[in-house]
Amino acid sequence: MFDSLCLEEISQSMKWGFLSDNIINIIDMHRNGSNKLNKTEKEIVNGAINFFEMVKCGIDNTGKNYFIEGIEKVVECLAVYNYTSKVFMSEDNKYEDFPKDLTKKKVEELFKVCQKLYNSEKQNEKEMELLRKFFISLGKFTFKETNALLENQPKREITSWKPINALGMAL
Repeated sequence: MFDSLCLEEISQSMKWGFLSDNIINIIDMHRNGSNKLNKTEKEIVNGAINFFEMVKCGIDNTGKNYFIEGIEKVVECLAVYNYTSKVFMSEDNKYEDFPKDLTKKKVEELFKVCQKLYNSEKQNEKEMELLRKFFISLGKFTFKETNALLENQPKREITSWKPINALGMAL
C-alpha cells in the first residue's frame, strides 16, 4: 500500500512525464511553426508555459522565509524547480548544485520558445531542439523517479479487511 505522500509524489512525477511526452509529440509535428496548433495542443503547450512559470516561482521563493503565494503553490513550485535543476544537471553532466541564475536564464529562454509555439510563430530550429531536448530529459527523469517511488514501497501483506468496530464506529 502507498501512503498519501508517496501517491502525491508519484502523481506529480507522472504529470510532468506525460506533459513531456505530449510536448515532444507536438514539437515533432509543428517543428517549423507552419501549422497552427489545435485546441488540445494549445492546452498542452500552455501546460508547458505554466511549468516554466512554476520554475520561476520556485526560483523566486528559494531561501525565503515568507511567501507571496500560498504554501501549497510554493511547495509545488519548489518541486518543479528541483526537477528542472536536476534535468539541467543531467544535461550538462554535472552532479553538484545547478546555479539558480543559470537555471533562471535557461528557463526564460525555454519559456519564450513555448510562447512562440503556442502562438504558432515561426520557430528557430535550434530553439525548438533545445525545448525538445529539455522535455526528453524531463521525461527520462520523471520516468526514473516514478519507477523508484513505485519500487521502494514496503511490501505489506493484506489478508483481510479490518472489522468495522476497529475503525472506532459503533454498531
